[in-house]
Amino acid sequence: AFAMGVPEKEVVFPELVESGPAAAGRVRHVTLLGHKGKLAWTQDAGGLKVQAPPEKPCDHAVVFKVETA
Repeated sequence: AFAMGVPEKEVVFPELVESGPAAAGRVRHVTLLGHKGKLAWTQDAGGLKVQAPPEKPCDHAVVFKVETA
């Protein structure tokens, strides 16, 4: 999942809802390419919400690896 720009606090991917007719599946793990630490994230009816780490891996855009069940 790409995020154009670097999120300050949180990035939301509304298309990755947990359940429903358009559900992408249950998310099992989220990583940020270029970041070695763990990320805090949740998935619900509003989509996938990922907390941005304090340090930025890039100044222009970031890529999240999203693993689903």
